[in-house]
Amino acid sequence: RGVLSWLTMKPRTDTPFLLPKDSEAQPLYKNEDPGVRTDLRYVQGLRFVTALWILVNHFLSNDDLPEWATNLIFARPVNLFVLISGLVTHMAYARREDIGGCLHFMCKRASKVLFSYWGTGLVMFLLVEFSKSYRGAPAHEHWLHLLSFVLFLLGLSSWFCIALLFFPADVNSLGLGGIFDSPGNIDNLPLWFIQSLIFCWFTYPLGRKLLPGARASRLHNLLVLAGLYIVGLLPTLIVCAIDNDECAVPPDGARVSSHFMHWNVVKYWPPFMLAPFYMGAVTWDLFLYEQEQALASESRPEWHKYATALGEALCVVFLLFVSLVRLPYLFQYYAWTILFAAVLFLFAVANISPEQSARLGLKHALELESLVFLGEWSLLVYALQAPVGTLFYWTTGNGLRELSPWRFMGPIGFVIFAPTVFALSYVVWKYIDQPVSKWLSEKIRDVTEPISDLLKF
Repeated sequence: RGVLSWLTMKPRTDTPFLLPKDSEAQPLYKNEDPGVRTDLRYVQGLRFVTALWILVNHFLSNDDLPEWATNLIFARPVNLFVLISGLVTHMAYARREDIGGCLHFMCKRASKVLFSYWGTGLVMFLLVEFSKSYRGAPAHEHWLHLLSFVLFLLGLSSWFCIALLFFPADVNSLGLGGIFDSPGNIDNLPLWFIQSLIFCWFTYPLGRKLLPGARASRLHNLLVLAGLYIVGLLPTLIVCAIDNDECAVPPDGARVSSHFMHWNVVKYWPPFMLAPFYMGAVTWDLFLYEQEQALASESRPEWHKYATALGEALCVVFLLFVSLVRLPYLFQYYAWTILFAAVLFLFAVANISPEQSARLGLKHALELESLVFLGEWSLLVYALQAPVGTLFYWTTGNGLRELSPWRFMGPIGFVIFAPTVFALSYVVWKYIDQPVSKWLSEKIRDVTEPISDLLKF
C-alpha cells in the first residue's frame, strides 16, 4: 500500500511549478514566466557526446578494434537526440496556454534548423553531382538525382522509403529505386533526423494535450512513459515476428536477411520518431512533479539525494552492457531510450536543491564549460559530417568517382577529421547559421501566421 500510495500521489495545486535556474544546483524559486526555457547544462554536454559518438560510429574503422570497442561503437545513441528534443521542446512550451496551430508551431521551430538542413543538403547534392559528372553518369541519373533532391528540400524523402516494404519490385522496375532505397536517397543521409524532428514538432500542439502532464500522479506518467517505449519498439517487434532472421545478432559486417535493408529503412520513417520524442516530454513532466513535491513538503525526498549517483550508475550499466553484449541490429536504435530517459530525469532531479551540487562524476563532467560550449552547435556537426567526410575521403588519395564510405578512417585520420568537423561547424554556426536562422525565423513567421490564422491549423 505504501508503494502504491507513493506512485499514485498527486501534487498539491496551491503552489506554482518551479524550474531550476540552471544546471548548477539552485534553491527552488518562483518562475514568473511559464514559458521560460530552463537551460540544463548537462543536456548540452550530452548533445556533444552524442554527436562525437555518431562521428565515431560513421567514420572510424573497426577493423583493428577489440570486440568490446566495436560493440560500443555500434550501440550509437541516435535516439538520444530525439529524446532530448522532446524534453527541451516540452520544457519551453508545456506551460504555455497558446502556442499556435500545428503549422505555425512547426514553422516556428523548423526555422531554427532549416539553414543547417537546406545548406548542408545543397553542399552534399553538389558533391554528388560532381562525382556523377566525373565518372560520366548517364543523363537519367542526373534527372533522378534532381528529383530526389527536390523531395529532400520539401522534407518528403523519408516518407517514401516505406514504399519498399510493400512493392519493392514495382518501384525498382519503374527505375525509381534510387528515390526509395536509402531512405529517400538523401545525399546527406544523417539529415533524415531533421525531417523526422520537423514532423514531431508539427504534432506537438495536439500531442501535448494527450499527455497526462505534471499535475498527474507519478504512476500515471510512468505508465505513459512505459507505453511510449513499447510503441517505439513495436516496429522492431513486428519485423522480428515476420522474419526471425532480423532478430539474429549479425556477424561483423554481415547482413542476415534478404529483407534486411528494406526493414532497416523503416526506422527512418518519421512517425516512428514520435514515441521517443514524447518520452522526452513525459520525462520533463516527471521532473516537474518531483520538484513540486519537494516544494510542497518543504524538504527534499530522501531518494533525491542519490539522484546523481543513480543516474551515473545507469550510464555505467549501459556502457558495460553494450560493450559486452551486441544486441540485434534493429534493437540498437530504440532499446536504450527508456534508460536515456531515466538518466535525463535523475540528473534533472539532482538540480532541485543546493546540496546536490556534485563536483565529481559524469554529470559534473557533462556540465563543464567546454562540453556545454561544444554542445551548442552539435546539430551543425551532425549535418556537416557527410560533406566534410566526402571531401576528406577525396583529399586523402581516394578517387573522385566514389563518395565517402562509412567507417573508412584509421585512428590517426579520425583524430584529424573530428576536430576539423567541430571547428568548421563552429565557424558556420557562429557566422552563418545564427544570423541566417534569425532572418529565416522572421520571414517564416510573417508568412505562416496569416495562413495559420486563416486555416485555424
